[in-house]
This record gives sequence, C-alpha cells and structure tokens, in this order.
Amino acid sequence: MRKFLAKFLLIITLLTMTGILPALASYSTKTVVSSTGSTVVSDVSRSMGFAGNSGSRVRVDNINFYSGVSSSTSVYVEFKATSSTPSDRQTLVNFGSSSGSTRHSLQLKTDNSLTAAFWNSTSYTGKKSTILTVGKWYRAIYTHDGVSVSTLSVEGINQTSTAIDNQTDGNATLVIGSRLSNQGFQGNINTVRIWNRVLTTAEKISLYAGSVSKSGLVEELLFNSLSTSTAYDTSGNGNNGTITGAVPSTDTPPNVSSDTPLNPTVVSDVSRSMGFATSTLITGAGNYTVTPTESRTFALKFKPTKVSNYIFSRNTGSGDGLRVDIRSDGKLRTVWETNVTTINQSTTNLVKLNQWNDVVIVITDVSINIYLNGILTSSSFSSRTFNSVTSLIFGKWYTGSLYFFGNLDDLRVYSRALSASEVSNLYRGIVPRNGLVGEWLGDNDFKDSSGLGNDGVGTNVTFDTSTPQ
Repeated sequence: MRKFLAKFLLIITLLTMTGILPALASYSTKTVVSSTGSTVVSDVSRSMGFAGNSGSRVRVDNINFYSGVSSSTSVYVEFKATSSTPSDRQTLVNFGSSSGSTRHSLQLKTDNSLTAAFWNSTSYTGKKSTILTVGKWYRAIYTHDGVSVSTLSVEGINQTSTAIDNQTDGNATLVIGSRLSNQGFQGNINTVRIWNRVLTTAEKISLYAGSVSKSGLVEELLFNSLSTSTAYDTSGNGNNGTITGAVPSTDTPPNVSSDTPLNPTVVSDVSRSMGFATSTLITGAGNYTVTPTESRTFALKFKPTKVSNYIFSRNTGSGDGLRVDIRSDGKLRTVWETNVTTINQSTTNLVKLNQWNDVVIVITDVSINIYLNGILTSSSFSSRTFNSVTSLIFGKWYTGSLYFFGNLDDLRVYSRALSASEVSNLYRGIVPRNGLVGEWLGDNDFKDSSGLGNDGVGTNVTFDTSTPQ
C-alpha cells in the first residue's frame, strides 16, 4: 500500500509540474469534511518562503468580498520567522486601502513580539504578544468586531482585547509578507485565512485543533501550489494572489489536523477559570436520557482545595440523578442512581489537591468509563434505562448543601460517548465538536460556546487567573 501511494503521489506531482493538473496542485493535500459541516484542512506539503524585503510578497488586489476596514473580520495565520536581528518590523498580513493609509496589520516587531494593529493616516493602535522564538512555527488569530474592539491570540493564549478606531475604506488590498513598499517578513508562512465576521471562542479553539469553519470564509491561501506566480484562493471566492519574489518551500508545520497539534498544552481557554466556594453554576444542557441507544460524555478540568467535594450533579427532581464527587480517601466517584438502582464507580488513582486535574466521564446504558488524569477506570453492568435529567449543576450536589471548593474550567457535555482516541485527543487540546451540546469555558461569563445557547446561571461564582496548563 505504501509503495502504491508513493507512486500515485509521484505521478500527481509530475502531472502538476508539467501543468497538466494545475488546479489540483492549488488545493490542500488533506481535506476532510466532518459531519458538522466544518472542513478539517491542513497544508502538510509546502509553505511560502519570504526573503525579508518588499519585493518578496503575495498581493491580492480588488478583493471582491471586503467592503472596508469597518467590517468585522477574523484572520488566521501560520508562520515561522527566521531572522533573529530584524532591522525593522516584519509584516505577515496587511490589508485595507490600496494606498496603505488605513489598514489592519499583523507584524513582528524587532523584539520578535507579534503585534495586531490598526493604522490610519494619523494614529496607530494595537496590541503585542509575548516574545516569540525565532525558527519556531506559530499560529495566531486576530479579530476585529467592526466597531471598536480587536483581539489577538497566539497558540491559544489570549492577549488583552484592544480598542481600535472605527475606520472605513471601500478599497481592499491584501498583502502577505510585506507592506506595500517596506517592512518585509523573513521566514515562512504556511496558511492565511480571512473571514468577514468575528469567530466565536469555540471556533477559535477548533481552528487551533485543525477544524476550519467555512461560514464567512472569504480568503484561504494554503500555498500548496508549486507555482511561483499565483497563490490560489481555496475559499471558493476566486481571490487568487500574485506572487512576487517569494518561493514555495517544503518547510511546513506539523499536521494540525492529526493527533499532534503544534503546542497541545495551550489550545484551549487559558485566560480564566471559575472559582467555587458555596457557589453554583446551573446550565441548560437539555434532558439526560440514557437508553440502549443514547450515551453521554462529561469532560472538565478541576483544581480542588479539599476532599469530600461535590463537583457536579444532575437530577430529575424525582429521585433519579447523577453526581460526581471526591471521596474522603481522595478517589473520584461517579454515582448514578434511581429509587431502585444505584451504580457506584470510583477511580483507582487519587485526585491531586491544589493542582489541576483532567477528567472525562463516558456513560452508556451498560458502562461507566472514568478517565482521571489519563488513567482509565471502567465498569460494566446489565443494560439499564434511567429517567431524563433536566438540570446540570456545577459546584454542588443537587440536594442539600454539599459544595465544591476550588476551581473549574473547560466544562463540556456531549450527547454521545467519546471514543478512547477522542478522549486522548481531548487531553491534548483537540476538542471534538460532533455531539457537543454544552461548553462553558469560564472566560469571564457563563455563555455556552457549543452554539446551542445552553447558557448558565452562576451564583457566587468568581473568575480568576488560575488556569490549567
């Protein structure tokens, strides 16, 4: 099979180089359409190499999708800088007016920090990241709401939101690798994507994991082609770019749609967590019914300060319920009960006090699997059907006054059982979106970022900067 694939790829390459298959070469080497309509796309063959001067760039003129810099937008870029002593700012992405007087820019400063900025003829506003390492691949997401606020994240780490002037310019010119006439970038750029809207938090997390939302995607340059004259837009909008002085390169980042993200420890929300002490977060994740054809998965990160802690529970109000707590001996326990049946499953390993723990609990009608910090404890039983559960409560047992003390983050509920490989990916920051019915990231609010609107109501919940790494 490997020999066959090698011969097949060689034939495709030769046909492409001879111009027989020019369109095929412009598309990503790996495109998988998921059941949710997103597209998992990863360029694993080539990037574009830039020489560090204004004569080395990719330019797209008269873009037909962009009505001005006052429109909301999101930009995603994969890049690796190779100059350790740049004499000037290095421009990754620059777009706005054809004259350059008003524009959005993603630039590396001379100290190798990344800056997302808006420029007009009289002023400059922006936000820079921490110092980045020369010779290392990074991914960044920049958004602007079209009114006054921009955001910047690098490898999933959110920088402080920045107020940016509201400016309008009807022209649209996109330049990659330099400004119009200076501040060239030296290094490689693998992918550039632009949307005509602001990506949600959940979409940003999925994007870092390799799942690309196609909604509102108006420019996608994967630089997969061997062409030294045309950069092909694979968004479907025909916004191809003109290559000047830049060359295709085989230097590319890891395949972010595979099991290995670029930096797996920072692809989820790392800005804030939720603090609990006689506190509750009640969410609306819908009914919970487990029949022979229905399952559920619960995933979260928690940092407890004591044992005998009730992390979350669900209840019908009529005796049936589910609760997850830390026993007095430090083991994590899942109890699933009705008036006539109780299933009690505890982990073999202990919860770490005053440290962040990961847990994924997969429940079907015949089993409970608990993954605590990567260690599986499993139980099986005869097929059972329990009643619907109408509420999910974090921080407290549904009855009485038994609370959780500590911090919770990255709370997720799925309407299906995650596979073992999906659980493994989740630990590494690759978040499955299929079947996700509730997602509360603790980023200063109780909004559900699954897209289903199951927002929560918090009581005495605080937000702090203690977050999992």
